[in-house]
Order: sequence, then C-alpha cells, then structure tokens
Amino acid sequence: MIATDKKCICITTGYFAPHHGGVEKYTYNLSRQLSNKGFKVIIVTTNSEFVNDSEYIGNIELIRLPVFKLFRKRYPLLNIFHKRYRYYINYLKKQKIDYYILNTRFYLTTFLGLRLSFKKNKKSIIIEHGTGHFVSGNFIINFCASQYEHLLTSFVKTFHPLFFGVSEACNNWLKHYKITADGVVYNGIDANLDLHIVPIFRKKYNIPDNHLILSCASRLIPEKGAIELLNAFIKANSKYENMHLIIAGDGPLLDDIHNKYGGINHIHITGKITYEEVMTLFHESDIVINPSRYPEGLPTVILEAGLANRAMISTAMGGAKEVIENGYSGIIINQCSESEIASAIEELYLNPEKRVAMANNLYKNVTDNFNWNKITEGLLSSDYFKD
Repeated sequence: MIATDKKCICITTGYFAPHHGGVEKYTYNLSRQLSNKGFKVIIVTTNSEFVNDSEYIGNIELIRLPVFKLFRKRYPLLNIFHKRYRYYINYLKKQKIDYYILNTRFYLTTFLGLRLSFKKNKKSIIIEHGTGHFVSGNFIINFCASQYEHLLTSFVKTFHPLFFGVSEACNNWLKHYKITADGVVYNGIDANLDLHIVPIFRKKYNIPDNHLILSCASRLIPEKGAIELLNAFIKANSKYENMHLIIAGDGPLLDDIHNKYGGINHIHITGKITYEEVMTLFHESDIVINPSRYPEGLPTVILEAGLANRAMISTAMGGAKEVIENGYSGIIINQCSESEIASAIEELYLNPEKRVAMANNLYKNVTDNFNWNKITEGLLSSDYFKD
C-alpha cells in the first residue's frame, strides 16, 4: 500500500535520538519507511537530552516536548506547565492526523497520543516492545514498578487501542495483562543500507589475522550480561588463546568494566561508538554474542549480526527464537550463565564450518523476513489502515 493523498501518521515514543536504544532505532526506521511510501510523518517524543525541540529528519517532522530534569533518564515526565509544551499540543491539535502509532504502553507520550486520537475520534495502535516487568536489583522497586505498570495498562485499555508486538514473544507478554494482540510489527533492519564498511578494529587493537574476534554491543547495565560474558571469555581464552573479545557500549557499568577487565589480555573495551562503528565491528567479528537477560521485545543486535553475516550466540530473551533456529542459524543458550556462554564459544571456535553455515542461514532469514520494507507493507495491509 502506498499513500497517494499524503495522509498523516503521528508516532509517539518516550525517547528518540540523540538518546540511543532499540525503540529509538525502531521508531526511526518505521518512520522512514512510512515517509518513503508517501505518508506525512510526525514523531512526538520527549526532549530528554535538552536539544532542539523541533527539526526535520528528511521529510519526517520531529517534535520534542519539554520534560522535568528529575527522572528524565529513566522515565521522562512531561512538563505540562512549559509554554513550549502548550504550543506543541495546540499545534498537534490543529494537524489533520489520520493514524496514531504509539510505542510502549507506559510512557507519558503514549497517554498523550491516546488523548489526541480520542479527541479526533481516531483509533490508535500501541506497539509493545517488552517481554517482562522492569527488573532491578531491588525487590521493593521491582514490586512497585510492576504494580504501577499494571495500573497504567488498565488506564490505557480504557481507550481500546489496537495492540501489536515487535515479536510474538511480546504478544505473549501482553496476555499477562489480559490483552489479545492484533498482530506483529517486527523489529527489522534495512538490508539496502550502504554503510561503507572500512575495517578499523583489528588494526586498532593489533589483532592478528588468524585470531578470532568475538564482540558484544549493548548498554552496559547488569541486565545485559556483559559481566557474565567477560568472565566466560576469560575461561574460554585460557584454553584457546587466539581469540579476542571486544565490548562496545556505554552505561553505568563502563567504569567498573574498564577498571576490572580493561587490562586483561585480549579484552578490549571501546566505550560508546556510533551505529556505523557497531556495524563495522560486527563485520569484522567472527562471533557476535547477546548475553542479555533484559526483557526486551526483539534484540536489534541479533538482526544487525545477521545483516553482517556473522555467527550468533544469544539468550532466549524476547523474540530471539523467532529469528534464530538453535543449531541452524545460531546458538540459543537457556540463560545468561558463564558456563553456557563459554560452552557456546568453544563450540563455535572448534567448528569453523558450523560458524560459516550458521552465519549464512541467519543472514538469509534476516534479509528475507526482517527487512523494513516487508515489515511496513505488512503493517499497512492490516485492518487499521483499511479505510
């Protein structure tokens, strides 16, 4: 379906660039595809990074609403008293918006989208990106957060939106709230994106050509499993010395990881790097590892590793099993444990033919079934877009 009358889609999301994350990438890629198909697209998000509150990304209009400084990194609170907030709400009310796509159930931008669509007598879509409750190291915080999420979801359901997940795993999680999903709008990749890959990491870290590169790129928080991966690599590397591990990303654990592991032979910590550098890293890697126990919907890193045609080791979190067939297009480990990660590393290290076969199979599945053009066409063929 290609729009010919320039219908308008409003997409809301709790965060957007320059804030980094999987939902931010998802929102941008979906918006770009919809814009390419002839829709006018307005992204409404929070100004969590205190940058320009409005701009255009190509033909996509981006509005960042003011927020309070408190909690802006975890849960941005819209500053409804700010004059710029009132200005943009009035602006949005005047726009002829035909469709509303709202990312996640619990950010305040979702409630704003629900209100705007309700006032215009338009139905909305909520896209689920999670497969579990927020998890921290504090039981009391976890309990309070889960109760708060249930309360918010009960309120969201009163607007009777349509629900779609970024994986079937997300849709199964929605059943926890007694919600039956209306479909899946998978996370995806742009198979035609030309990144002009120029190898840099092997040279930067003086890694010999006959040494394997293992890599992981993620936010450095406990739930992403970087510590378990580092310890597993140390075990594996004590047996097979011609391998290196590159950990890329930023987060609260970065300093601790640098201090504890930065001086260990064959371990390299990059810190924050760009998307182009991440894809360069994956293209230079032999094995990409996703040790996450974070309740995400469908890890983007799996799709990016597939696009780079690299062997993948991943936990079963989110929709990982919907992309990786264990033993055929990668290795699925049951949990983020040092022993399971080390065993999977050893299996792929000792079987180079298996590594290549798995990489090829993952590449074919990702490019055939998880490309953004196919995903967007599927969304536009749903009942929501039928007049």
